Amino acid sequence: MGLHKLTQAILLVLAPLCVQAADTPKPVVNLYIWGEYLAPDTLTNFEKQTGIHVVADHFDSLETVETKLLTGRSGYDLVLTAGQHLSRAIQSGAIQPVDKQRLPHFAGVGEEFRQHMAVFDPGNRYAGIYAWGTTGVGFQDEAVKQRLPDAPTDSWAMLFDPAVVAKFADCGVSLLNDPNEVFAAVMKYMGLDINRQNLDDLKRAEAQLAKIRPYIRYFDNDLNISDLANGNTCVAMSWNGNVAIAAGQAEAAGKPYKLGYRIPKEGTLIWFDAMVIPKDAPHPQAGLALMDYLMTPEVMAPITDTIHYANAITAADSLIDPAIRNDPGTYPPTEVRASLYSKNDNGKDFNRALIRAFSRLKSGL
Repeated sequence: MGLHKLTQAILLVLAPLCVQAADTPKPVVNLYIWGEYLAPDTLTNFEKQTGIHVVADHFDSLETVETKLLTGRSGYDLVLTAGQHLSRAIQSGAIQPVDKQRLPHFAGVGEEFRQHMAVFDPGNRYAGIYAWGTTGVGFQDEAVKQRLPDAPTDSWAMLFDPAVVAKFADCGVSLLNDPNEVFAAVMKYMGLDINRQNLDDLKRAEAQLAKIRPYIRYFDNDLNISDLANGNTCVAMSWNGNVAIAAGQAEAAGKPYKLGYRIPKEGTLIWFDAMVIPKDAPHPQAGLALMDYLMTPEVMAPITDTIHYANAITAADSLIDPAIRNDPGTYPPTEVRASLYSKNDNGKDFNRALIRAFSRLKSGL
């Protein structure tokens, strides 16, 4: 879309906001998002084009986001959450339907991704789509080969087989700080399915995780980037974009090793960022304006170039750095995508048991 048409689209979204008097305060939109999850100039460009000032707060776990949404009165106008958490947010009335007339760029979301999101949001009524990615194994190639030349880097065995993961305890192993991610992965390794929400399966998975717990240095969603890049850890359960960023940092710093990322052959989660408007958002129209802006191809492509996660906007593909667009870890080939699966939202009983099991795992009890 050309700049003129983009400006027209933004004005359409902003129509309800443009009636303020000249002496009224500048409009504001309150954004809740992962840290370092935008291009450097995304928000300043939005403010220049719209006159809306963005106040951005950052979170470090999806559980924190869900708690704020379900509790209400967060003060946020646009919140990034997980596709898998949409069902509960919709059922509880925590988020409001979006006005598609205010989201002209939603039409640019690829059909494949609309269908994925429709599992959680039937009819795509409540959420815009931001980035998507996979969960897999990040590793320092040289350190792994030194310790286990035939290491199964293409398998969840790298993290969940005690005989394998023990080999890397000295150079550092980390897991994500996310109960759904960790238990979904270990169940997939064991031939189980977390989407069954079977409590006996959960106990079996917890027992397997207890075997590898002595070799896990920490649980964190962001620290794996700098630690992999600096050689403080050598194997990490991580999201593909985190490893890509770490690899770029290591290369830029001239580190004497390379970092790799593999999607396990057993299969892994494909996850989606959902953009939602809280039910009690103080500036919902400004939230919609920012949501639509973030689905603009010319805006989304630089974001993908920065955060190294794929996006769902078809027209952005040709604008992305070819090195990222052709990276199979970021844009998996068709045969690999066939092994990806979505995580369903948890029922209350299973979710409670899952959170408790994860707490026991982290504490080492």
